[in-house]
Amino acid sequence: MPKRRRSAYTEGQINSLIDSVLHPLMKGEDKIPVMLLDFLAHSFVEQDPQKSSRKFVKYTLPKLVNETHRREGKRRRRLAREKS
Repeated sequence: MPKRRRSAYTEGQINSLIDSVLHPLMKGEDKIPVMLLDFLAHSFVEQDPQKSSRKFVKYTLPKLVNETHRREGKRRRRLAREKS
């Protein structure tokens, strides 16, 4: 079996790079696709599905639920204003 090449960067450095690129994009209205991309990118780097799944449930899922609730509340307020 051939040896794997060592990366020029550590896993932590790659994760920091992912965060520095994607986290500023989470400030806009379209957070959900960026959150999912962030999760997938980190999962790819970690190469550990169980660890990635636990992190998704602990960190990303609550943010997705909050963002979904926020959007739904915003949509309902807009609809209520349009009715009045």
